[in-house]
Amino acid sequence: MKKNKFAPLLILFLTISSSSCSTSSSDKPYTFTNGDFELGTLSNWTISGDAFNDTCVLISDSNKDKIHVEGNFYLSGESVGNEAVGTLKSTSFKLKGNGKISFLIGGGANPDLVYVSIHKDDTGEEITRISNKFFNHEVPNNRMYRIVVDLKEYIGEQLYVQLNDNDSSNSGYNYIMVDDFEISSSLNEDDGTLLSDARNYTLKYKDTVNDRYRHTYHLMPTIGWMNDPNGFVYYDGYYHLFYQHNPYSPSWDTMYWGHAISKDLIKWTDASIALAPDKSYDKNGVFSGGAVVDGDKMHLLYTAVGETGVQQQALATSFDGVSFTKRNMNPVIDSSMRLNSRITDFRDPYLFVKDDVYYALIGGKLEGEGGQLLLYSSSDLLNWKTIGSIYSSTITGSGMFECPNYAYMDGKDIIITSPQSIRDADKASYQNIHSVTYQIGNLDFENGIFTNDNGVDYMEEFDKGFDFYATQIYQEEDRTIMLAWMNMWSRSYPSAIDGYAGEVTLPRELELKDNHIYQKPIQEIQNYYQNETILNEIECSDNEIKLDVKGDKIHLNVEIDVSNLNGGKAGFKLLQSENESTNIYYDDFLGMVVFDRRNSGVDIDSFDDDGELNVRYARIEPIDNKIKFEIFVDVSSVELFINDGYYTMSGLIFPSEAGKDISFFTEGGSAHLTSGVFHDIEVN
Repeated sequence: MKKNKFAPLLILFLTISSSSCSTSSSDKPYTFTNGDFELGTLSNWTISGDAFNDTCVLISDSNKDKIHVEGNFYLSGESVGNEAVGTLKSTSFKLKGNGKISFLIGGGANPDLVYVSIHKDDTGEEITRISNKFFNHEVPNNRMYRIVVDLKEYIGEQLYVQLNDNDSSNSGYNYIMVDDFEISSSLNEDDGTLLSDARNYTLKYKDTVNDRYRHTYHLMPTIGWMNDPNGFVYYDGYYHLFYQHNPYSPSWDTMYWGHAISKDLIKWTDASIALAPDKSYDKNGVFSGGAVVDGDKMHLLYTAVGETGVQQQALATSFDGVSFTKRNMNPVIDSSMRLNSRITDFRDPYLFVKDDVYYALIGGKLEGEGGQLLLYSSSDLLNWKTIGSIYSSTITGSGMFECPNYAYMDGKDIIITSPQSIRDADKASYQNIHSVTYQIGNLDFENGIFTNDNGVDYMEEFDKGFDFYATQIYQEEDRTIMLAWMNMWSRSYPSAIDGYAGEVTLPRELELKDNHIYQKPIQEIQNYYQNETILNEIECSDNEIKLDVKGDKIHLNVEIDVSNLNGGKAGFKLLQSENESTNIYYDDFLGMVVFDRRNSGVDIDSFDDDGELNVRYARIEPIDNKIKFEIFVDVSSVELFINDGYYTMSGLIFPSEAGKDISFFTEGGSAHLTSGVFHDIEVN
């Protein structure tokens, strides 16, 4: 039995949780007037020179958590101008309590010219000088860090604080930022890293989110934003999944990598943030990528976004699955290896091993129209060779092929990708601005040539719903598992008001059959089925029949005979209340399954309205006059598997009423519910 390498997670959480939180000036026993700038001006401070005035006192905005602001106001000398110099002196105060003074400080690239000093009041003698020792010269930013100064030898004496800006240059960060001076402080000093900042913030605020739309058996961020899942692997007894993450806001921003672990892909545990944008080559974000396990090591290959948005690939390694070290040779696949890809659109490496060789499949945007998929190989993950462009096409227009994956199934090479900007006049094809597709064929790993069995540009969509993008594949000996970001770009995110946005689909097991990939829900979900109810045969003719089951965390598996539908509709109304429902049905006239969320609750607005906002279609043939629906509902999501997973339809819904009823309905014809089973899904 191996030692549990995830014990350090608990230690990490306990250590971070023990840190005290700052309080307002009214709660602080020993302080000086306006030491936290909550008066909104420089009242009670004495100004000398032109580096400071009332315009320096800024209102905390949407970036306050990212900058590390306490309260509603903070001071930033940036607003006055680069060349200004001067000092700012506080009122006198008696040092009491434990003699420790803490405050937040940012900026100050030149510590000899920009600093905080503390003086004796009677003589003006400087007793200590504090610069921003955490200023990150590799990735400078406006983050303020907590400094703690121990002056217990001066307890009982009258002191004052002075802010000094003697830097008249035009260079960046030549100003000072400060906030939240506290006397007799019990706060801990920051360690000065973006990674610790983000972990601290998550632990401090994760319980403030509103749970009304949170799923119970799908992975979500504890707080903030999630998009692409990354690095799906199995390591030391756990499945690991990373994801694009902004901990500070439920919206996209400079990206980190979130991290979660699970024993069974259903119950997930937050494993703390894994990567932060803290190097010069990834200062503008750690974008999507993949992972591999090599013995007791786990490696992450990710897109590093540097100055001016240049995209390259970087490597990070862990020996415990918790802490990751970025390698000194980064970037390991640099922008000179991008072939014809645009330098700002060369991303999302999918990392895999075949015949003891490491491969990376990377998406690129061509300099002109369209995109391409590029293949690289390595024997050690540090030194990479360009094999070539295995596929390129102009079908994405101004977009590209994002988030490629590779799988080997039933003797075939499967290329999966997320193409942008494909449109089709057929309402059952490419209804979203971004999609997920697969191609079946053979890949020549030596020469980098992919031969598509069905024609050069032929690709099939996986999911016909609203919210399915950026897949990750993990292959075990006996099964291929896929999951995806259950959300979509270019639309509104109703859960953002509650402090989070983004989730991952229920993992699916893939099967290649008759030149088509079927998806079925991962078998582990069955361990959480409760309260099984067998549905009796129901005949419905142009009517609506409420079923004797209800819920918002459910599994429903049914078969409907549509031989007498005669051009009508037959299906189900889910999460039904007096005024709302989410409708899933077969339209015999269209020959399509329809997912209609127009009356599901809170409107989801799209910036890419395709003409039928919040309705999606899947063209499907009944089998022996029957349509099979397997439906999973998890509070604010609906996932539909049609005809044993020939297609799926995934979508988020945000009920404004607590509706849990389920009805079987027909319009314009008759249908027969021939068999059905219902389960509650309970995950504690």
